[in-house]
Amino acid sequence: MSKSIKAIYATIDNSQLTWIVYFDQKPTENEMELQRVATTEIVADFPQILSVDEKFIYHPQPINMNNTNYINWLYSRDEG
Repeated sequence: MSKSIKAIYATIDNSQLTWIVYFDQKPTENEMELQRVATTEIVADFPQILSVDEKFIYHPQPINMNNTNYINWLYSRDEG
């Protein structure tokens, strides 16, 4: 995992995986490709997933996790 990743959010709704990766720096092509590989590995384990929506977001500010349901956050770096 790249050190610039600050959080990963994922949901499966019907047959679509939504995979959102937040970076504290603008992600490089290599960093995005590594995340695409990770998404492919996940999809391989869930045959019901028929489509994927991947987003790579540059988000330099801290992510506000107050009043958030943590169930869909796969990873969140401690920024406190």
